[in-house]
Amino acid sequence: MNKKWMDAARQCIAFAALRQQWSVSGNEPNGANANLIEGRFPTISLLDREHGIDPAMAHAGNLPGRHRVTYDPLVCGCDAAHARLMIAVPLVHESRIVRHDKTMGWFRRLVGLAALSSCGLAVAQAPVVTWTDPDTQGWAATYDPLYVADWRGGIDPEIDVQSNPGDISVVADPVVPGRNALRASISITENFSGVANGTPRAEVLFPAPVTFAQGKDYLIRWSTFLPIGFVFDSKQLVIVTQIHQSLTTGSPTIALGLLGTQYGISERGGSNPTVASGGKWLCCADADRGKWVNWALRYVPDETGQHSSLELYKDGTSVYAVQGAPNAYMTDQSAYLKMGLYKAGWKTQPSDVTQITMFFGPVYVSQR
Repeated sequence: MNKKWMDAARQCIAFAALRQQWSVSGNEPNGANANLIEGRFPTISLLDREHGIDPAMAHAGNLPGRHRVTYDPLVCGCDAAHARLMIAVPLVHESRIVRHDKTMGWFRRLVGLAALSSCGLAVAQAPVVTWTDPDTQGWAATYDPLYVADWRGGIDPEIDVQSNPGDISVVADPVVPGRNALRASISITENFSGVANGTPRAEVLFPAPVTFAQGKDYLIRWSTFLPIGFVFDSKQLVIVTQIHQSLTTGSPTIALGLLGTQYGISERGGSNPTVASGGKWLCCADADRGKWVNWALRYVPDETGQHSSLELYKDGTSVYAVQGAPNAYMTDQSAYLKMGLYKAGWKTQPSDVTQITMFFGPVYVSQR
């Protein structure tokens, strides 16, 4: 096997192991995740003739068929389902600081996919989506980060908290040692008159630059955790993630919710946003209790539907994909992202539950 390939693989495994050690011990140096130095890996191709790919073609970005893939700098990890090691190698080698909380304009297309018999690296469950489709894995790395909330230092002061005191908090991850999570909890006995619109909710509203303009292409990645004892409400929906229009009231442009043991995804917009332009019920939330579920949403907003796209992935698998449906309110260029618990009719309509608690992992928003 190519010696350069092996050298890069060793670097990648060492880096991944070091980050895992930091994560478990909680002793990660300041800025280790906020500031990553691009160029730690050599500028080489990991696809060689041994795997049926001409290195010259790989460097030119002309990878045939399903091998046309790109990866994020300094991202490597095990794909246990396929016993592969995924390694990122910049095609353009520049030593610079990458701040993950700011928009990056540098070229992010990379290559790196090699088959291994075993990864040999134990990694705790992470909230980042593991892309299982080669094409999806390729385009995911072509986005530039806009915003990251990892809850490591608590809640960003720029985030708007819409809840009663104590209903939104940062706590220790219920599963993964050394990591934090956002906890949202509401009780039907609470007085919500002091919360936004007086509606039962415990949500966070993400700040700029997390706004969604029509015609842009966005990728949102986050994770949810239902406690072991989570009780499902078969009578009334609870919205847990939404992209909300900025110019008017009404049902959110994009909503992910729970009704009974089903997830529900919906989209709306255009001249008649009172009627959903698309949506789907997804089975089976009861199988997700006690574990992290990784979500990714590709969102291209367009009020006319002519250029719109909405794609939802659950644990790396596509569960909803619709193009051509209006998915932005008219003239809205600054819709915003919210996560937490929103149960609009809880006080006035029948319900199976009197209390709800849910956790949210790190949130990543990107654009291209």
